Amino acid sequence: GTTVAGTHVDVPVAVKENGQYKIEVVLFNAIGKSPATDVHQYIGQDTPLSVTGLVVSRENNINTVKWYAPKGTVNGGYMNPSNVTYDVVRLPDSTVVASMLKDTIVTDAYVTEFLSTCKYAVTPSNENLVGQTAVSNAVKVGEYVPLPYSEDFSDATTFDMFTVLNSNEDANTWSYYKGTARYRSSFKLNADDWLIVAPVKLVKGLSYNLSYDVSGSSSRYIQKLTVMMGNAATAEGMVIPLKSLTEYTNSTPMRESLTIEPEVDGIYYIGFHVTSASSQGNLSIDNISISAGTSGEVPAAVVNLVATPAPKGELQASVSFTSPSLNADGKPLTELTKFEILRNGKVVGMIEAVSVQMQDYTFIDKTVTAGNNVYSVVAHNS
Repeated sequence: GTTVAGTHVDVPVAVKENGQYKIEVVLFNAIGKSPATDVHQYIGQDTPLSVTGLVVSRENNINTVKWYAPKGTVNGGYMNPSNVTYDVVRLPDSTVVASMLKDTIVTDAYVTEFLSTCKYAVTPSNENLVGQTAVSNAVKVGEYVPLPYSEDFSDATTFDMFTVLNSNEDANTWSYYKGTARYRSSFKLNADDWLIVAPVKLVKGLSYNLSYDVSGSSSRYIQKLTVMMGNAATAEGMVIPLKSLTEYTNSTPMRESLTIEPEVDGIYYIGFHVTSASSQGNLSIDNISISAGTSGEVPAAVVNLVATPAPKGELQASVSFTSPSLNADGKPLTELTKFEILRNGKVVGMIEAVSVQMQDYTFIDKTVTAGNNVYSVVAHNS
């Protein structure tokens, strides 16, 4: 086209597909052509930026996920906000909560028995152009963690399962630190901070073992720790003493082990309460474990267990043992139902008990494989 010098010119440019383009303009007159002037410009629909302000909250077993729409595009190209859609996925189980969603809010009714944490991934799309995924904060779901339970803090995200109470409201409290849960002392205030383990379901009549490693910074410092239990993850809810106030000066981990015997069935929280004086360095907790419950009324172990291979290399063995007459608490058995015979950890047979009195039993294993085999026998009652 033609124009007059110094005049603003608009020229439509059409391209076949979305993308980054270089546009050059060259002017001509009777004498010749001008040097080229170019501009680099993205033309067409563009990929949206990730969403912002992504957060999830939980109330009455419903997770509400909210976010703000993308503020622009990756290359500065065109995006009609009304055309943007969202895919929402619950993590870590990768459940699709919503697809091609237009709104910037979605709810997810999520109920599970065992306690865990979940997050939500939100991915925006502009037509067929998929933006970067954003991931929300974590929320706790479920009632309790199954037993046996163990936590070695090798994964920093598992710290989300703990409740931290900074009761003295200072700048120092429990946090994740290099594979441990660590309390860092204040230089001014005495400690008053709780580290509360995820809830567990305990049953009256069963005994549970709680074990953990505890260590301080140096023998020059004295750390004070009490272990409590209760039905709520609050300082006021910690009403059952498990281990009285103990002072620690060790800088290498010390293994502590204690027995929990709940008086009633229920969901319980176990809390580590540090009350050290100010300027006492750090206190670390690691390798927390809670065993499955055991009953003192179960049968004691069998005795005189002997496994005898058949003669002449026959693939068969005779397993003999004497039944117990006492339970695990050392009291006379009132019931004995059966014995499971295990070879290399797998059940290979069963014998019904005939009496609660000590009695000899024999089992013939006719399914033996050649090689070394280890036998064990487990006595059962109801």
